[in-house]
Amino acid sequence: MVLGSQQLPNREEFYGKAADTSIGTGKQRGIAGKVGTRSSPATCHYPVNEMHEGFSVYTTPVTLLQRLRQPQSDAAWNRFVELYAPLLFHWAWQKGASEADAAELVQDVFGVLIETLPRFESNSSPGFRSWLRTILLTRWRERQCQRVGPPHSLAEPDLLTSSEEDPGGILGEQGYRQYLIASALRLMKTEFEDRSWKACWEYIVRARPAREVGAELGINVPAVFLAASRVLRQLRRELAGLVD
Repeated sequence: MVLGSQQLPNREEFYGKAADTSIGTGKQRGIAGKVGTRSSPATCHYPVNEMHEGFSVYTTPVTLLQRLRQPQSDAAWNRFVELYAPLLFHWAWQKGASEADAAELVQDVFGVLIETLPRFESNSSPGFRSWLRTILLTRWRERQCQRVGPPHSLAEPDLLTSSEEDPGGILGEQGYRQYLIASALRLMKTEFEDRSWKACWEYIVRARPAREVGAELGINVPAVFLAASRVLRQLRRELAGLVD
Protein backbone atom coordinates (compact mmCIF):
# COMPACT_ATOMS: atom_id res chain seq x y z
CA MET A 1 0.00 0.00 0.00
CA VAL A 2 1.25 3.46 -0.83
CA LEU A 3 0.84 4.82 2.67
CA GLY A 4 1.98 1.67 4.40
CA SER A 5 5.46 2.99 5.22
CA GLN A 6 4.43 6.60 5.71
CA GLN A 7 3.64 8.26 9.00
CA LEU A 8 0.16 9.66 8.51
CA PRO A 9 -0.33 13.27 9.58
CA ASN A 10 -2.78 14.50 12.14
CA ARG A 11 -4.44 17.88 12.37
CA GLU A 12 -2.07 19.26 14.99
CA GLU A 13 1.06 18.28 13.03
CA PHE A 14 -0.26 19.62 9.75
CA TYR A 15 -1.49 22.96 11.02
CA GLY A 16 1.58 23.34 13.22
CA LYS A 17 3.79 23.16 10.14
CA ALA A 18 1.49 25.51 8.28
CA ALA A 19 1.78 28.08 11.04
CA ASP A 20 5.56 27.69 11.11
CA THR A 21 5.84 28.96 7.54
CA SER A 22 2.86 31.36 7.66
CA ILE A 23 1.09 29.40 4.94
CA GLY A 24 -1.81 31.34 3.46
CA THR A 25 -0.88 34.58 5.24
CA GLY A 26 1.40 36.00 2.57
CA LYS A 27 4.29 36.56 4.98
CA GLN A 28 6.91 34.79 2.88
CA ARG A 29 9.23 36.79 0.69
CA GLY A 30 7.14 36.20 -2.43
CA ILE A 31 8.13 32.55 -2.41
CA ALA A 32 5.11 31.37 -4.40
CA GLY A 33 6.00 33.74 -7.21
CA LYS A 34 9.56 32.46 -7.43
CA VAL A 35 8.62 29.03 -8.75
CA GLY A 36 7.78 28.74 -12.44
CA THR A 37 4.23 28.18 -13.65
CA ARG A 38 2.84 26.34 -16.66
CA SER A 39 2.62 29.62 -18.55
CA SER A 40 6.02 30.81 -17.36
CA PRO A 41 8.21 27.75 -16.83
CA ALA A 42 11.54 28.10 -15.09
CA THR A 43 14.77 26.58 -16.32
CA CYS A 44 17.94 25.60 -14.49
CA HIS A 45 21.18 26.85 -16.04
CA TYR A 46 23.57 25.45 -13.42
CA PRO A 47 25.44 22.21 -14.22
CA VAL A 48 24.95 19.05 -12.18
CA ASN A 49 26.87 18.90 -8.89
CA GLU A 50 28.20 22.42 -9.35
CA MET A 51 30.62 23.60 -6.67
CA HIS A 52 31.13 27.29 -6.00
CA GLU A 53 32.38 29.15 -2.93
CA GLY A 54 31.73 26.20 -0.65
CA PHE A 55 28.15 25.66 -1.80
CA SER A 56 27.12 22.47 -3.54
CA VAL A 57 23.92 21.66 -5.40
CA TYR A 58 22.98 18.08 -6.22
CA THR A 59 20.42 18.15 -9.00
CA THR A 60 18.19 15.30 -10.04
CA PRO A 61 17.99 14.20 -13.68
CA VAL A 62 14.27 14.85 -14.17
CA THR A 63 11.28 16.45 -12.49
CA LEU A 64 9.26 14.64 -9.86
CA LEU A 65 6.43 14.10 -12.33
CA GLN A 66 8.84 12.57 -14.82
CA ARG A 67 10.39 10.30 -12.21
CA LEU A 68 6.92 9.03 -11.28
CA ARG A 69 6.57 7.73 -14.84
CA GLN A 70 9.75 5.67 -14.69
CA PRO A 71 9.63 1.90 -14.02
CA GLN A 72 11.71 2.09 -10.84
CA SER A 73 9.88 4.95 -9.16
CA ASP A 74 9.58 3.93 -5.49
CA ALA A 75 11.69 6.88 -4.29
CA ALA A 76 9.66 9.30 -6.40
CA TRP A 77 6.38 7.91 -5.04
CA ASN A 78 7.67 8.19 -1.48
CA ARG A 79 8.46 11.85 -2.06
CA PHE A 80 5.11 12.45 -3.73
CA VAL A 81 3.28 10.89 -0.78
CA GLU A 82 5.29 12.98 1.68
CA LEU A 83 4.39 16.11 -0.26
CA TYR A 84 0.73 15.44 -0.92
CA ALA A 85 -0.63 13.22 1.85
CA PRO A 86 -0.87 16.17 4.31
CA LEU A 87 -2.61 18.29 1.68
CA LEU A 88 -5.09 15.54 0.85
CA PHE A 89 -5.82 15.08 4.54
CA HIS A 90 -6.47 18.80 4.86
CA TRP A 91 -8.94 18.74 1.98
CA ALA A 92 -10.65 15.71 3.54
CA TRP A 93 -10.89 17.43 6.93
CA GLN A 94 -12.34 20.51 5.24
CA LYS A 95 -15.16 18.27 4.03
CA GLY A 96 -15.82 17.11 7.58
CA ALA A 97 -14.14 13.71 7.37
CA SER A 98 -13.03 12.11 10.62
CA GLU A 99 -9.43 11.03 11.11
CA ALA A 100 -10.32 7.44 10.18
CA ASP A 101 -12.46 8.42 7.18
CA ALA A 102 -9.77 10.82 5.97
CA ALA A 103 -7.14 8.07 6.16
CA GLU A 104 -9.30 5.73 4.08
CA LEU A 105 -10.14 8.47 1.59
CA VAL A 106 -6.50 9.46 1.11
CA GLN A 107 -5.57 5.81 0.65
CA ASP A 108 -8.26 5.55 -2.04
CA VAL A 109 -6.94 8.65 -3.78
CA PHE A 110 -3.40 7.32 -3.91
CA GLY A 111 -4.76 4.09 -5.33
CA VAL A 112 -6.34 6.08 -8.15
CA LEU A 113 -3.17 8.13 -8.63
CA ILE A 114 -1.00 5.06 -9.10
CA GLU A 115 -3.02 4.34 -12.24
CA THR A 116 -3.71 7.86 -13.49
CA LEU A 117 -0.87 10.15 -12.42
CA PRO A 118 1.75 8.75 -14.84
CA ARG A 119 -0.59 9.78 -17.67
CA PHE A 120 -1.18 13.31 -16.36
CA GLU A 121 -0.03 15.98 -18.80
CA SER A 122 1.43 18.98 -17.00
CA ASN A 123 0.41 21.35 -19.79
CA SER A 124 -3.21 20.25 -19.69
CA SER A 125 -6.18 22.10 -18.24
CA PRO A 126 -7.15 22.07 -15.44
CA GLY A 127 -3.82 22.23 -13.65
CA PHE A 128 -2.51 19.64 -11.26
CA ARG A 129 -4.06 21.07 -8.08
CA SER A 130 -7.55 21.18 -9.58
CA TRP A 131 -7.10 17.75 -11.16
CA LEU A 132 -5.93 16.22 -7.88
CA ARG A 133 -8.63 17.86 -5.79
CA THR A 134 -11.30 16.69 -8.24
CA ILE A 135 -10.10 13.11 -7.78
CA LEU A 136 -10.34 13.45 -4.01
CA LEU A 137 -13.78 15.08 -4.13
CA THR A 138 -15.05 12.45 -6.55
CA ARG A 139 -13.90 9.63 -4.27
CA TRP A 140 -15.41 11.45 -1.28
CA ARG A 141 -18.72 11.76 -3.09
CA GLU A 142 -18.68 8.09 -4.06
CA ARG A 143 -18.00 7.06 -0.48
CA GLN A 144 -20.81 9.31 0.75
CA CYS A 145 -23.20 7.86 -1.83
CA GLN A 146 -22.42 4.36 -0.62
CA ARG A 147 -23.42 5.44 2.88
CA VAL A 148 -26.44 7.67 2.33
CA GLY A 149 -27.84 6.76 -1.07
CA PRO A 150 -28.12 8.57 -4.44
CA PRO A 151 -26.24 11.85 -5.03
CA HIS A 152 -29.37 14.00 -4.61
CA SER A 153 -29.50 13.02 -0.93
CA LEU A 154 -26.04 14.33 -0.16
CA ALA A 155 -25.73 17.32 2.12
CA GLU A 156 -23.13 18.91 -0.18
CA PRO A 157 -24.69 19.52 -3.62
CA ASP A 158 -21.76 21.79 -4.56
CA LEU A 159 -19.16 19.15 -3.78
CA LEU A 160 -17.46 19.22 -7.15
CA THR A 161 -18.03 22.86 -8.01
CA SER A 162 -16.85 24.75 -4.92
CA SER A 163 -13.15 24.47 -5.70
CA GLU A 164 -12.24 27.86 -4.26
CA GLU A 165 -14.03 27.97 -0.91
CA ASP A 166 -10.99 29.56 0.69
CA PRO A 167 -8.99 31.44 -1.98
CA GLY A 168 -6.62 32.94 0.57
CA GLY A 169 -6.04 29.68 2.42
CA ILE A 170 -4.54 26.38 1.43
CA LEU A 171 -7.61 25.42 -0.61
CA GLY A 172 -6.85 28.30 -2.97
CA GLU A 173 -4.03 28.55 -5.48
CA GLN A 174 -1.85 30.85 -3.37
CA GLY A 175 -2.13 28.69 -0.27
CA TYR A 176 -1.45 25.54 -2.29
CA ARG A 177 1.70 27.01 -3.81
CA GLN A 178 3.02 28.22 -0.48
CA TYR A 179 2.35 24.90 1.20
CA LEU A 180 3.89 22.85 -1.60
CA ILE A 181 7.02 24.99 -1.90
CA ALA A 182 7.72 25.07 1.83
CA SER A 183 7.12 21.32 2.13
CA ALA A 184 9.33 20.54 -0.86
CA LEU A 185 12.11 22.67 0.57
CA ARG A 186 11.98 20.67 3.79
CA LEU A 187 12.15 17.37 1.91
CA MET A 188 14.98 18.56 -0.34
CA LYS A 189 17.17 19.68 2.54
CA THR A 190 19.55 16.72 2.25
CA GLU A 191 20.17 17.50 -1.42
CA PHE A 192 22.06 20.69 -0.58
CA GLU A 193 25.04 21.74 1.46
CA ASP A 194 23.57 22.66 4.84
CA ARG A 195 24.57 26.31 4.70
CA SER A 196 23.05 26.78 1.25
CA TRP A 197 19.73 25.36 2.35
CA LYS A 198 19.65 27.41 5.55
CA ALA A 199 20.40 30.59 3.64
CA CYS A 200 17.43 29.94 1.33
CA TRP A 201 15.08 28.90 4.10
CA GLU A 202 15.85 31.85 6.36
CA TYR A 203 15.93 34.46 3.60
CA ILE A 204 13.08 33.24 1.40
CA VAL A 205 10.68 31.33 3.64
CA ARG A 206 11.19 33.14 6.93
CA ALA A 207 11.74 36.50 5.16
CA ARG A 208 14.72 37.52 7.29
CA PRO A 209 17.09 40.26 6.02
CA ALA A 210 19.93 38.91 3.90
CA ARG A 211 22.52 40.72 6.01
CA GLU A 212 21.15 39.12 9.16
CA VAL A 213 21.10 35.66 7.58
CA GLY A 214 24.63 36.09 6.24
CA ALA A 215 25.98 37.18 9.60
CA GLU A 216 24.42 34.15 11.26
CA LEU A 217 25.84 31.73 8.67
CA GLY A 218 29.23 33.42 8.29
CA ILE A 219 28.78 34.45 4.65
CA ASN A 220 28.34 37.76 2.84
CA VAL A 221 25.09 39.11 1.40
CA PRO A 222 25.82 38.16 -2.25
CA ALA A 223 26.47 34.59 -1.08
CA VAL A 224 23.05 34.53 0.58
CA PHE A 225 21.44 35.66 -2.68
CA LEU A 226 23.43 33.07 -4.65
CA ALA A 227 22.53 30.22 -2.30
CA ALA A 228 18.84 31.14 -2.32
CA SER A 229 18.84 31.40 -6.11
CA ARG A 230 20.40 27.96 -6.55
CA VAL A 231 18.05 26.23 -4.16
CA LEU A 232 15.06 27.86 -5.84
CA ARG A 233 16.26 26.76 -9.27
CA GLN A 234 16.39 23.18 -8.08
CA LEU A 235 12.98 23.60 -6.46
CA ARG A 236 11.49 24.86 -9.74
CA ARG A 237 12.81 21.81 -11.50
CA GLU A 238 11.47 19.42 -8.87
CA LEU A 239 7.97 20.92 -8.88
CA ALA A 240 7.63 21.54 -12.60
CA GLY A 241 4.11 20.61 -13.65
CA LEU A 242 2.81 20.45 -10.09
CA VAL A 243 2.41 24.20 -9.60
CA ASP A 244 -0.27 25.65 -11.84
